[in-house]
Amino acid sequence: MKTCTRTLFSLLLIWAWPCHAATVLITGANRGLGLEFVRQYAARDWIVIAITRAPETSQELNALSAANTDIKVERLDVTDMASIKALALKYKGVPIDILINNAGVLGDLSTQRLESLERNDFQRVMMTNAFGPLAMAEAFREHVRSSEQKKIVAISSGNSIVSGNSVAGGLYAYRSSKAALNILMRGLATDLAE
Repeated sequence: MKTCTRTLFSLLLIWAWPCHAATVLITGANRGLGLEFVRQYAARDWIVIAITRAPETSQELNALSAANTDIKVERLDVTDMASIKALALKYKGVPIDILINNAGVLGDLSTQRLESLERNDFQRVMMTNAFGPLAMAEAFREHVRSSEQKKIVAISSGNSIVSGNSVAGGLYAYRSSKAALNILMRGLATDLAE
């Protein structure tokens, strides 16, 4: 357990009290936004559970983990329900203050326009970008519920907006998956409101 120190200037007192280190679980933690989330939370002394499909090729993430024992790198594919359940079981009883569903794929752009639509790529994008966050929220809801902050976050995209003049053509799988993610998160907010 770490000791947090707060100075109460108005009373010229220094209070020291034990506190629990906050914990964040980040999917897609091996590059881009996910890797930056790892850096930023670790710099603030959080315990970071960093999820990637291929830890063996995640050089920057592994370097961060080697330098900070509060960063735990875990292998997980957010489309694999069995591995999601196994990871949730591994961390059973561990409160997770923030679950950041960051893992996502753009998909093959050549199969996301009219005349070249491809079902398998569409399904892969939907599974990763929409089903993955929903499955993670379901599997880790007790972890989040038992924490102090109780937050589930999903990284969406402006490409999912369907109002006004913002809808463009193409990117059908990606846009659909992010729009689905948005409505799924709204449903989760209702179902997990307590």
